[in-house]
Amino acid sequence: MANTYLPAELQILRRREKHTPQMRERLVQNVLLLAGQFFKEHPSVTEWPRGTEVRNTFIFRYALCGYLSILKRIEDGGAAKTKPEKLRNDVIDVNFAAFATYFDGLITSDKRAGEIYTEAEFLLREVFAMPPWWLHILLPIGGFSRNVSRT
Repeated sequence: MANTYLPAELQILRRREKHTPQMRERLVQNVLLLAGQFFKEHPSVTEWPRGTEVRNTFIFRYALCGYLSILKRIEDGGAAKTKPEKLRNDVIDVNFAAFATYFDGLITSDKRAGEIYTEAEFLLREVFAMPPWWLHILLPIGGFSRNVSRT
């Protein structure tokens, strides 16, 4: 994912500065691509959610939280410097944060999991709002149609 950002944008991420409009658009596109891949590869998905239903699926929320976790690793210098135990913990944090988006919060002393949840809640409310401004992006990737074709 770090390769999708320009060097100047990586500096913005690592300094934890405000994202540019292009970075926000890339975030939306990358979350949608990741969610699309998860839908495509999930063995129980026989019909993909239609349009605005996607934001309420666990797969979408997991992709959102997962992408935020990846961004946090980029901010910290990349996953290559991270111990495998911490990466395994990231997967658990993402799972808890994704579930918590359906409820009134995440009670945890884990700073990273709390940040992922808080950012996901903000993005669900402000960026992935209903009706979504990004809905047109789903159509070109061919992901969200009535039936999933598996090849």
